Amino acid sequence: MDEKDLEILEYVASHPHDPLKAIAFELGISRITAQRRVSSLMRQGRLNRLLVVDFDSMGYTLHFRIDVNVNLQVGGAKSIKAVAMAIKQLGLNRKFRGRMFVSRIQLLLASATDISVYVRARDYESVFAFVAEELRALDGVQSASAVQAAWTLDETALSE
Repeated sequence: MDEKDLEILEYVASHPHDPLKAIAFELGISRITAQRRVSSLMRQGRLNRLLVVDFDSMGYTLHFRIDVNVNLQVGGAKSIKAVAMAIKQLGLNRKFRGRMFVSRIQLLLASATDISVYVRARDYESVFAFVAEELRALDGVQSASAVQAAWTLDETALSE
C-alpha cells in the first residue's frame, strides 16, 4: 500500500457514494487505475465495500453546490460580479443542456466562499466537467469545488 492507496481510502471514507470516475478525477489518476487500486484494496481487506449508485438510471436528479473563490487582487468586488456573469453564460452552454442546469448563482461577499453556484444534474460527470473544464478556466477564478447536497426523484427537474 502506497501514498495513492491512502489517498483513495481517505477519499472513499469521506465520499462513500462517489463513483470510480469521481475518485479518479479528484485524485488525478485514470479510471482504470482507480478501478485497479480499489479492487486491490478490497482484496487486501482494507476497503470492504464501495457503493456506487447510478442515480440517472433510477430517474434521480443530483443537486450540487459549487463553491467558487475569486482572485480579488485582479478587480476587487467587481471581479466577483464579472465571474458570476460569466458563470451564468456557462450555464446556458449547449454542451451541458439536458445533463446539467444552473438553477441559482449566489454572491457571498462576507463569506469564505465568494460565489455559490447551485446546479441540478443527471450525473456526476457533467458537474465535474463543468467545474474542471469551464469554471476553473474562467479569468479571475482562484478555485472551484463541487459539493453534493442531495438527490431527488424528480422527472421534470432538467426540463427547463
